Amino acid sequence: MKRYLILSVILLLLSGTALAKRTTGDIFGEVKLDGALPKQPAPSVVQYHGICGNKRSLHVIQLWKEKVKDVTFWLTQKNNNAAPLEKSKISYLVINKCDFHPVLVLAYPGSIVKITNEDFDTQWLLIDEEGFKKKQKTLEPAGTPIEIKVAEDRIIHLSSALYPWMETWIKPVDDLAFESISSWDGKFLFTNIPAGEYTLHAWHPVLGEVSSDVKVDADKKLNLIIKFPIPEVRPLPIIHASELENTGEGDGEEKEENPFKH
Repeated sequence: MKRYLILSVILLLLSGTALAKRTTGDIFGEVKLDGALPKQPAPSVVQYHGICGNKRSLHVIQLWKEKVKDVTFWLTQKNNNAAPLEKSKISYLVINKCDFHPVLVLAYPGSIVKITNEDFDTQWLLIDEEGFKKKQKTLEPAGTPIEIKVAEDRIIHLSSALYPWMETWIKPVDDLAFESISSWDGKFLFTNIPAGEYTLHAWHPVLGEVSSDVKVDADKKLNLIIKFPIPEVRPLPIIHASELENTGEGDGEEKEENPFKH
């Protein structure tokens, strides 16, 4: 009798767990340009071939079937009753293969961004903080990281005194909740977001920033299409991924192959 009683309790617990709803939701979608692209010649993109590999001299808009890659996303809380998030005091920015990673660092005001050099050679960093004189600092390979304190109201721009394509930005965001980035096929994803109201921000080094208010419901998935206005700059620095043979063909699904590697 005791055995059957224990089994019944276990079955009740399992059924209760199965019926329990998630208290979080998901956000997914893709990034596109708003409007038709103008007919124009390709931009002049200077290529560097050397110890850093093949590098472009400027940021570009990379499109895969009209969808934009390398867009940084973040959510800020809006009128949520949830407990405030614990704010990180330190963020990291890494120099690797003569590039900054990530291109945009989101950091809480008053926190520290540590910049480390994983390259093979010394880097000379130009630090341009809004309203202040531009500074230059030397960062040795595997040396002591450079620390930058994030102000509340100023974006910090970092670049290289050696390589024109090396740029990054540090942006203060006080109510930062979650981060994501669009993949090579222009899609993005946030998972396990507590139900509530948020503002979704999207940023690209050429396209700038757009934002919109979103509502996350428990146990539901929110599907969005984020659109960037086409900038006025001409010619537009756009690169289309090659339509590789058999990529995106068959069964109506795209293969998991990144055409930007080719």
